[in-house]
Amino acid sequence: MKSGGSWQGRNQAVPGGQPAAGGEKVPVKYVRLAPASGHDLPPDWTTSGRLVYASDSSSAPVPGDDLPYILGGRCVRTPSAETLARYQKAGWLQGWTLEQLRNLYLEEGIAIDGLSPIGPNADTRHVLEGGKSLVAPQPGTAGFTRLFAQAHVPYVPVGPTAKSLAAEIASTLAGRAAQPATSIARAEGVHASPR
Repeated sequence: MKSGGSWQGRNQAVPGGQPAAGGEKVPVKYVRLAPASGHDLPPDWTTSGRLVYASDSSSAPVPGDDLPYILGGRCVRTPSAETLARYQKAGWLQGWTLEQLRNLYLEEGIAIDGLSPIGPNADTRHVLEGGKSLVAPQPGTAGFTRLFAQAHVPYVPVGPTAKSLAAEIASTLAGRAAQPATSIARAEGVHASPR
């Protein structure tokens, strides 16, 4: 799905957007982006048309979406039974409950919804930008595209459980960065278990 606006002859690709249901109007907003670092072209994320991270608002598959971002994967979906089942189907977090997964995020100080108690002075930026929230911009917007259509620095765990799990998973994946987590987990039967 492409947005209607263009910049220097190139359209912005808007991944994660959902097509309108029969006859519904789709609101379109024009956003002019400044050139990246003095180049004549807009940033790559504006035209890639691909999602780099999985979110609740898009069902599109993303390589690495079978492992939480906070443990080295590409999934920033909120903890749910469906999300946990996806991880477990790939061989990760075997034996975990939804409560344990939610507690993992809380131990990291990450708000999993707009109501999570992370404190009045908490960093409300999205976790992909170094913040403490999983609340994402509306799909189909420039903010959503900027957040989910480009790579971000890996998350650095702060709590003991996430540190231990991330180290265990990184050890398992060491030397195999070219393979997606799913194939590695299935090939080796990796089972990160709760601590």
